[in-house]
Amino acid sequence: MRKHGGKLQVRDSFPMIGKGLVVVGVLLEGAIRIKMKTMTNGKVGEVRLIEYRDEVPEVFDTVGDNVSVLLHGLEKGDVIASTLVFD
Repeated sequence: MRKHGGKLQVRDSFPMIGKGLVVVGVLLEGAIRIKMKTMTNGKVGEVRLIEYRDEVPEVFDTVGDNVSVLLHGLEKGDVIASTLVFD
């Protein structure tokens, strides 16, 4: 696992009313953990939940696999066709 975080290639995203933005993508490198932050479009998002194969892990580090991440602080337009870097 890389110390500074992970990189996620976003494939899709959708708002979850009252919760945040769900981002679906492929982990390109590193790992994503609960409470990690990412910045895109001048806004900061924080990981609130990770879902992988009907499980809810605290850390996701399966490079090359799809994962869903619930982010607080971002909107759908902030992450369209982008790569998110988590610290």
